[in-house]
Formats: sequence, structure tokens, C-alpha cells
Amino acid sequence: MRNELVSLISFLSLLRFGLSQEDTISVSPESFHPWSFKPVCTEHFEALNGPLCVYTNATFSNGRGISIFTTLKISKDFAASLPFHDPSALSDHDINPSEGERPWYVQDIPGKGKGVVAKRDLHRGDRITAFTPYLLVHMESELSIDEREKFLAIAVDQLPAASQEHYFSLATIWDEAGYEVQDVVKANGFEMQVGGQMHVAVFPETSRMNHACSPNAQYYLEPDLLTHFVHASRDIAADEEITISYAPPLRFHDARQKYLLDYFHFTCTCSRCQNGVASDHALHDIDVLQSSLGNWKPESTASVKKAEELIRLYKQEGLDGFLDTAYGYAALTYNAVGSVRGAKKYAKLAAEAAAMKYGPSHSDVNVWKELERDPQGHSVLAFSHSMLTPVARSSRHAITPPSSPRILHLVGCPPLISRPFPIQHPAALQPHFNRHLNHRRTFAASTIQCLRFLISEGRTTNPPDVEAEQKSSHPAPSLPFYLETGYSIFAKRPSRPFPPPFISPPSGSFSEPLTTHNAPRGRRPYVNGQRVRGITNGDDAIIISDANFIAVDDGVGAWAQKDRGHAALWSRLIAHFWALEVEKSFQSGEEVALEDLDPRQYLEFAYERTKEATKGTLKEQNNEKEDGEDDTSKSKSGESTSSQSTQDPKEQDTQDKPGENDILGTTTASSALLHYTTSVPAKPVILATTLGDCKVLILRPTLPFAKAILYRSVEQWHWFDCPRQLGTNSPDTPLKNAVTDTVEVAPGDVVAVLSDGVTDNLWEHEIAETICACMAKWAEGQDEARDGVVYVARTLMNAAREVAQDPNAESPYMERAFDEGLAAEGGKLDDISVVLGVCRQRD
Repeated sequence: MRNELVSLISFLSLLRFGLSQEDTISVSPESFHPWSFKPVCTEHFEALNGPLCVYTNATFSNGRGISIFTTLKISKDFAASLPFHDPSALSDHDINPSEGERPWYVQDIPGKGKGVVAKRDLHRGDRITAFTPYLLVHMESELSIDEREKFLAIAVDQLPAASQEHYFSLATIWDEAGYEVQDVVKANGFEMQVGGQMHVAVFPETSRMNHACSPNAQYYLEPDLLTHFVHASRDIAADEEITISYAPPLRFHDARQKYLLDYFHFTCTCSRCQNGVASDHALHDIDVLQSSLGNWKPESTASVKKAEELIRLYKQEGLDGFLDTAYGYAALTYNAVGSVRGAKKYAKLAAEAAAMKYGPSHSDVNVWKELERDPQGHSVLAFSHSMLTPVARSSRHAITPPSSPRILHLVGCPPLISRPFPIQHPAALQPHFNRHLNHRRTFAASTIQCLRFLISEGRTTNPPDVEAEQKSSHPAPSLPFYLETGYSIFAKRPSRPFPPPFISPPSGSFSEPLTTHNAPRGRRPYVNGQRVRGITNGDDAIIISDANFIAVDDGVGAWAQKDRGHAALWSRLIAHFWALEVEKSFQSGEEVALEDLDPRQYLEFAYERTKEATKGTLKEQNNEKEDGEDDTSKSKSGESTSSQSTQDPKEQDTQDKPGENDILGTTTASSALLHYTTSVPAKPVILATTLGDCKVLILRPTLPFAKAILYRSVEQWHWFDCPRQLGTNSPDTPLKNAVTDTVEVAPGDVVAVLSDGVTDNLWEHEIAETICACMAKWAEGQDEARDGVVYVARTLMNAAREVAQDPNAESPYMERAFDEGLAAEGGKLDDISVVLGVCRQRD
């Protein structure tokens, strides 16, 4: 009965389109499996070595259906593809999702007709669509328009009714009666290779996406799955239109407009086209830079700055979906100057961008991944302009005429770092390479000498002989959650010694370093009769309090050039007083509600007390010396004179202006305070407070690296390299400028409070990868991770330090400086402070 029904439907289709039984292949119904209908064919064409036929599977992908108009040989290759033999191959990859599963919807766009709009916020790399086509058409030139229309009409007519309706709802160009099927193909077709021959495929869902010369989405076709994938090439906000590029985006304005008018019959009015002259200037600069970076002759002027400028121009022009080219040049250039980190970073980004543009199995993706895996195994990787290929709404993109799709050519030379010259490198890169090798030798020698003074780590900032050390670093047992803490710090130079009365001057022996970093006995700082809490790290200060409170304050190092400048003292006092104010909130012994905690107000108190402690202090010391008092013994006894006791009343009206005897300094401030909700069951909550450019990150190590960061604080700046800060001459105050965010967390989550010495040298994804990888090793019980949180902090600090001490490394600070038009190379040598806390639930 089924065979009779199929034959009847095929016969009715032939009658409808004026064809006879002679136009079909003479085969039995069983012989045309997996097709739902007997193939309908043209006459024999010598050029094609056979006829063209319509092949339809109406049940393909749960009744979506698919038709192809092609040769017999290609139809066999098509039917041999994975989706025909294993229907789950599509569902396993979430291909052809239902309407409720799609992160987009279709609506009318003014001046454009229908368009695709994001349902929710999308991030770079998020998948937007993945669909198989309704129709594929061999790109032949044998048939007339009328003949082709007959066969294509049969191909669509044999699809399920819903798919037919969807097909004919798509946009057209000609709007001429009698050619509706070809009109849809013309307006909505994508080139797709099947069986070694190019076909035009119609993917109705993707066809709804409108054009932009600076699109926010990129696509590729995967022939093995017969699927068209679209991913976000940059972040897309909810209700923002999703666009792709129909024209080669690297062509100049007039060329793009002509292309779109000739092939799609419209004039583009996107933002790039509205600023056509400026965009053309940028494209010219891109072409010049790529020519320079692709020149590996001795007279080459290639440099990492040019590579960074190329990336900036791509992003400026909204070409985020085509960054594989720019990232590739950057990877090769950094590799040429010996920066393994820069090469790895940009090779990884190039692989990700190429996968989004060509598909994850493309050979170019593998080339970049190999460079990321072993940069030193590839000495010179030379680009060629032939890596760029033209675009006609296909998966190929370019600026130049068609040529090889290969991105790069590998030149077989020994690794850069494995042997000295005479390897030939671009002349402009030679000095960078020399500097890199010299730096490595110098660093290897200097690290051993400075290690004692510059690096420290531990679980608590309390000194060993203080009574608090006898306690656990956890707060009172009544609290249901606690932070398991650890820190690791590196100072770019020893701290400037604190002045009296905060600390004794050095003794006659200079065998000990002039630093409070390791807090030798007898020289711990005091304020108001109390030992100053925390640890000084260069100009930074860190503190781990028993009240589930951790903080990093970053003193502004420029104060070291002032006679009365003591940024380290300011950062240390702020941390000390801030922790004391937090601990006061818990001293009553009663349960403290979450809403009663106010870290911003605590910071305000700390700021005021620091100003009091540093005001007029130097004058008091001078007076004491004139009276013959022994300030050393006074300091050792733990006494410190408050500035309020000797301050002239008239000076109180101008206390925000530094006096001639004030201790000068400023500092940024950041902290994390763990508490919990009063709900049942109680849930842990982090109060993250920041003022300036230090960072608070909260991560869930059990998630993939790319999604592990649950929270990131926002950096605050007056201008580049001048963060908001507390102290001398600064208009910033905690109540006015500090920000506190409340973040619900879970046991096992990691809170990281980091100085800018970390974030200026490592990108967030590197921080996340490092922390998550270390936490995994700790959870597995690996021997190298036996120090737990301290191990995680140490590894992160060392990763930042390696970049900071490399003059040829690629760094976030360098990128930001470059964006500001400032010259900067390598990592940023700075104090590096890492304080971590892992949320734990008390048994």
C-alpha cells in the first residue's frame, strides 16, 4: 500500500508540473531508498555525465524534510552522510531545535522586513542557530530558467506542508510570478559543497538574519552534518538584532555597496556604510599592517605594536567574526620575538575565531592549536595574502581575489629559543629577540638573590607569636560558613620602612632587610597602642581576619618619590582599621543579620582613622626629639601619639589638605566578607567591596573555565592608570565611591581578592583557568597541591609574576596602554597580591 501511495503522489506531481513518466528514472520503489519519492530527472547532460534529478526525504530530521536537485553520483554521497544513517546525529548536536529552545525570535525590523532578534543576552561564542536545509540545488548552467523552475518546484512540493509554507514565506528579489522557487533560492541561498560540487542551500531560519557590514554573528557550514551553524561573534544584548555579512566585509565601501546591489538588490545603511570614508581609511590601514606583518624579509618593519594595532582596527570596524586573521598575525609576531605567552594567547584566540568562521574540524583550526601547544616548535610562520578568499554569503571571507584557503604557510626553521642566530628574522624584531634572551638570563640570576625579600605566602596574616595564631583562622563555631584562606604575594621592591611612631628605626645591624614584609621581632608596626594587623607587600597590604574577612589594598607607588610619602603605610593602616571595624560587628556574640553589615561604612571609619593617625605625625616626632625623648623606646612599648591630641583647632577645618608634617599616601581598597542569609536553610553570601582597580572575583571551580566566574567587580578609574583611591589630595571617599555587591555563593566556591599586579598581567580567563585547574588537582589529592589554598594562590601569583618580569610578554596592561595611544611593551612589573578564600560549610 505504501509503495502504491508513493507512486500515486509522484505521478500527481509530474502532472502538476507538466512532466511525464519518461522524466523519471526507471527503478522500482525499493531501489530509491532513502528517498520518499521516485527521483524526477532531466535529460542526460554530457557535461555532467548524466541527468540532474530531484531527491526528497520527507521524513528527514523528524519530519522537517530535505530535497536536493543534483546528479545521481552526488545523491549517493549525500545519502551516505551521517544524518541519513544515524538520525540521532542531529539531535545529539542540538540541531534543528524546537522554537522554545531557540535563543532568538523573528520580528519586523524597520526598513528591512523580517529580522532575527536575541531573546536574551548572548556572549561571544554562544551558538545561535544550527539547522539543516530544506533545499539544495546543483550550481549547473545546463537548464533554462523555466526548466529549472519546474524541477525545483517539484523538490519543494515534495517537502512536508509546514516546510513548504516556511519556504515560501522567505524574502524574494524579483517578485516575478512563475519563478517563486528560484527567487527564494536567489535571495536566501548559501553555498555548500556536497560530493565535491558546489550547491546552493536554503536554510530558512538563518535566512531571516539581515546583513550588516559589521555583523555581530558569524557562520559556517558543516557538510558532514548538512548543517549551517551561527555563533555570536561578540556579545549581543537581549532584543538586539542578530546580523551576518552577505558581502566580503574587508572590501572598501563602494565595492561592498555594488556587490550588495548587484546580488541582493539593496543598499546597505549600516553604521560602517554611514561612515564610509572613515571605514575605508581603517581598511587601508589594515591592508598596510597585514602587508608589513606578512613580510619576513630582513628589512621588515613588523612589530608586536603593529599586531596589536591590527587587532584594534578589526574590532573598531566591527569585524569580530573575522579576527582569526588579526589574531594569527599577532601569534606569529609574538612568537618571532620569543614571547611564548603572547604566541599561545593569540594562537588560542585565532583557533577559536577560525572555528567560528570555518568550523572546528577545519585544517586552519588545527594549525593554530598546534602553534598554541608548541610555540617553540614553529620558528617562523609566514602569512600570505592568499589566505583571504572572497565571500558571497558563503563560509569564505576576503579582501583579495580567490585563492588558496590556507591561512598560513609553515617555513621550516629551527625554534627561536632553542638556538642563537644566524636564524633570519625581520630586522625590526631582532632587538626584541635579543632583549628576551638577555632578560631570561638576568632573571634567572636575580630570582635567587631576591626571593627572601620579595615572596611570601601563608594561610593567615597573623604573626606566629600572636595569641590569635593559636586559634583557627575560622570565625566562631556559631557561624555556619567560613573561608578556608591562603595568600601568596610578591613585591617588586622592598617596602619603604614605616616612620616612627608606627615602627622603630633600624638598629645598628643592617643584616636584616629594611622591610616589614617578614615582620622581624621588635619592629612590628603599632598604631594607637595596637599592633598593626596584616602584611605589607611592597606598597600593597593584605589582611585575613578571623571574621571571614579578606582584603587587599594597593598603595599608589608614586608616593615613594616624595619625602613624606608612605603609600605602604596608608594601605596597611586602611586594612588594619577596616578589619577592626568588621570584627566589632560580631563582638556582641549575638547573631548578626546580613542587612546589618555595611563594609562601605566600615571602610569610611577606617579611612577617617587612617587620616587621624597620619596627620601631623612627623611634627610630633620632631618635637619629641627636641625634648630629648627616646622615640625608639616609645614605639617599642606600643605607644603612638594620635594626631587629634596635638592638632591645632584651626587645622581641623582644613584637615583634607595635607599639612607639612602629615604622612602622605593614597591606596585603593578591596575586600570580601562572607556571611549568610537568615533563610532556612541558611545560604552563604559574599559582600564584595571595591574602590579603585583591585579586583574581586568569585568562581565556581566545578564549572568549565569559560563559565566559572560567577562575579567580577568593576574597576573604577579617573583616567588610564589613575584609579579611584583614598588618601592625600584625592576627592574619593568610601561612602561616595566605594561599591558593595551582594553575591550568593555555595560551599566550594572560591573568592579571589587581587591587586592590579595580577589583573594587569593576566586576563580573566587565565585567572579562571589557573584557579580551576589548581582546585581540581587539590580535589584529586595530587602531591603538588598538598598546600591547598596556599598552593592555588602561589600558582596564580607565579603566573602573574612570570608575565610581569617578561619585557616581551603580551599583557592586559599593554593592551590598555596601547588603546590610549601610549607606548608600552611587556608585562607590568608591580606588587602582586593574591588572597583567596574557599567557602566551606561547618559540619
